[in-house]
Amino acid sequence: MLFDVLSDILFNKRGDQLQSVDNEVDINPYMLNRWISMHSPECAFIVNEYNNKWWSVLQNKNDWYRFNLSVIPRYRPSKLSYIKKSSKEKKVVSDDNKVYEILAHNLELSIREVKSYISDNNIDISTLKKTFKNDK
Repeated sequence: MLFDVLSDILFNKRGDQLQSVDNEVDINPYMLNRWISMHSPECAFIVNEYNNKWWSVLQNKNDWYRFNLSVIPRYRPSKLSYIKKSSKEKKVVSDDNKVYEILAHNLELSIREVKSYISDNNIDISTLKKTFKNDK
């Protein structure tokens, strides 16, 4: 229902998505504003300038729906992609991780399996580090 209302506001402009009270219960103006603002910078501007400032004037969800139908221009149908914040964490590679990677590659196991084997059998990883340093 959420995406039906969203596509009607942005693309179709039929205005028939909130014909019954049951449909009005299913929509959430906050989430629809978020999705509308992700469509384009122009939509984000409209949501910020009009919806966020004039939300108190709109008495119910049907008024909000009609207001958005009239204020937001019609766009060509396109895929709306959710914008996800990218992680800026860099993975720190330690000597232990290098040993795990070498063992996993040579033994054709996953790194998780190698770590599990080493911890279950109480193997001292420092001796493995020395072995790998001497081989280079």
